[in-house]
Amino acid sequence: MEAFIKAYRQRLTAVVLALLAVLCFVTACGGGEKAELSEEQSAVADSSAKEQQKAGYGVYVDDAFVAALDNIEGAKKAIDDITAALVDVYGAPDGLHSLKNDVRFVKGDYDKTAFTNTDGLKELLGEVGSVYNFKLADIYGNAISTKLELLTTASEYLDQGIEYKTNTTKTDALAVGESVTVIEGKEGILREAYGLTYVNGMLTEKVLQNAVIVAEPVDAVVWEGSENSASLMAVDEKFTIPYDGRVSSWYGPRSLFGGNFHNGIDIIAHVGNCYGHEINAAADGVVVFSDWHSGYGLKVVIDHGDGLSTLYAHCSKSLVSVGDIVLKGQPVALIGTTGRVTGPHLHFGVMQDGVEVNPEPYIDWSTYNGSK
Repeated sequence: MEAFIKAYRQRLTAVVLALLAVLCFVTACGGGEKAELSEEQSAVADSSAKEQQKAGYGVYVDDAFVAALDNIEGAKKAIDDITAALVDVYGAPDGLHSLKNDVRFVKGDYDKTAFTNTDGLKELLGEVGSVYNFKLADIYGNAISTKLELLTTASEYLDQGIEYKTNTTKTDALAVGESVTVIEGKEGILREAYGLTYVNGMLTEKVLQNAVIVAEPVDAVVWEGSENSASLMAVDEKFTIPYDGRVSSWYGPRSLFGGNFHNGIDIIAHVGNCYGHEINAAADGVVVFSDWHSGYGLKVVIDHGDGLSTLYAHCSKSLVSVGDIVLKGQPVALIGTTGRVTGPHLHFGVMQDGVEVNPEPYIDWSTYNGSK
């Protein structure tokens, strides 16, 4: 009996072990089939996900995703329109306008539900009809805490005056205590260029970028008397004829019946054309004018001191500059036809204290070769 029980137990144990082996084999086979199905399901899932995506441009504002658009032009158009609206809202000055926020357009594949168009993107950026609240949200309705801000950059130019110097020269053409300004001083111009930065229409930064001198200052030249004698001319000295020619028109009315008054004398060549002939200083003095002057054309004026000066008009060319000291007989200009003239000639005038007077009493006619 004991032998039977022992044999029975051995058989039972063998059967149990066999069953366990079969169970393990079946479990292993079933697990393999399950793994193969998971890979297929994963491939199907991936394919389905790809079908739900398409290529486009994602719009990000300060790293927050807003939406996707088919093309970058539409996205940029929306940003430009919103920027223009901000310009109106803040009354920003003229300049280059952009959003101060970090706006990026990222090319990639996005879920089809994330796509919108230009108008839709503008609504997500805060456009409500013709009103703007600029409250941001993404395509899924989630609020974005970022606030849109307008950045404006502009330039400004400011002109600053540059002081001129006054150069004083002593001359015996004037009496002690007297002075004549022969060159008027003029300030120069320093142009400063500034870069301006505005945020939401408010100036936040002003930086000097460049400074250029656009006009040099002109130094003043002043002559001061250095002698008790107020004139370079001797007491009885008179002016020499500035051009060896003949007088064609005298001081006074142009005709017996009045007409235009002639404030000097006109001198032409004895024979032929005098254009380009030299004009000589009638006495020692200082050049106080050498420029264009209305009907006189190109004109030279020489100050001889004591309020006495001579003028030479209708010149074709000046040979002197303001401030030059000239001597009697020195060439100062060339005869021409500038101003109101009917032909080449020299208009010679004399001024006493700035007023044109009859030059005849002041001229030494002993050297004159024409008829008087």
